[in-house]
Amino acid sequence: MNKKPKKKWLLILLLLLLPIILVVILLILLVGAAFISFAGSEDDSEMGDVVLSEFGENEIPSEYIPIYQRAGEEYNINWILLASIHRVETNFSTNLTDSSVGAKGHFQFMICTWLSWSYPACSSSVYGDADIPESVYTNPSIIAQYGGYGVDANGDEKASPQDLEDSVFTAAKMLSANMSSPNDYEGAIFAYNHADWYVNEVLSYFETYTDGYEPVDGKLVDIKGDKAWVVPFTKNITSEFGYRYDPHTGEAGDLHNGMDIAISGVAGKPAVAFMEGEVIYSQFNTGGFGYLVIIQHDNGMKTYYGHLKQQGISVGTKVKAGQTIGYIGSTGNSTGAHLHFEIRINDKPVNPRLYLQEWLGDSE
Repeated sequence: MNKKPKKKWLLILLLLLLPIILVVILLILLVGAAFISFAGSEDDSEMGDVVLSEFGENEIPSEYIPIYQRAGEEYNINWILLASIHRVETNFSTNLTDSSVGAKGHFQFMICTWLSWSYPACSSSVYGDADIPESVYTNPSIIAQYGGYGVDANGDEKASPQDLEDSVFTAAKMLSANMSSPNDYEGAIFAYNHADWYVNEVLSYFETYTDGYEPVDGKLVDIKGDKAWVVPFTKNITSEFGYRYDPHTGEAGDLHNGMDIAISGVAGKPAVAFMEGEVIYSQFNTGGFGYLVIIQHDNGMKTYYGHLKQQGISVGTKVKAGQTIGYIGSTGNSTGAHLHFEIRINDKPVNPRLYLQEWLGDSE
């Protein structure tokens, strides 16, 4: 006779506790979502999640960006790295002729890399340009059979290096397969093309296309404290501060107010800001500098970057040490591609070596 009242009270108790139970469940779900979000943000950081720079916005064709991004998401690769390789390989598909060793398509793949080096015809190929029918090396089933990199990204049942989308996804797949750690860009790029110069070339564009990015281990932009070496590709000084012979006439000339930095192949490479500051001048200078950028720093210091290939970073831009400010060229009163770098204190030129001892030492 007493069982019914007990069940009634249990039901009432359950109804009273139900809101509390629901709140606890909701809190558990919220905490779990926050944890997943936090873990995801850490993953993005490990991937080197970076922002497209002004130079990148102006140079990378906008119609290609969604393809880079989809491929990057698929294979956990920073999409700007894919854009950088595309720039180096075919200048964003403006030159699709086969290379001197037979590399093909938008990202210049060797057939044996695309199809697989384990394919029988590739065993005797030195460079990977084996004579293989297109119907074979573009066949997704054969590629899968031999474990090649080629990807049919658009689902047309053909994986072709002449198809832009297929090429981007294949490059992303190959880079991903050769990354020993999330930020091992150098190792992955070297696997793509076994040459140190190629690694530096791709990373130079990657640095140019990203906003304030510093490559892994500082191997591209050499930053020491609050200062950066202004030409990431070389420390070769071709002309020092001081009186010198005129490079055009060979006669005794006036005071050379800065330092010239150059090496073969430096044309078109980025020049970077020496220190944090604000761009106060960026245009063609008729006084001999050609395209010139001037940055105002603290304590009355200004740095000059002369003979740039084209107009550099915009006036009013606040830059950090190591940030790209322009491309090295030979405009103005110049006999060859180089960066003319000046430091002025209270508008008086001083020997840059006084501020570059961490890289160059005390003596000339």
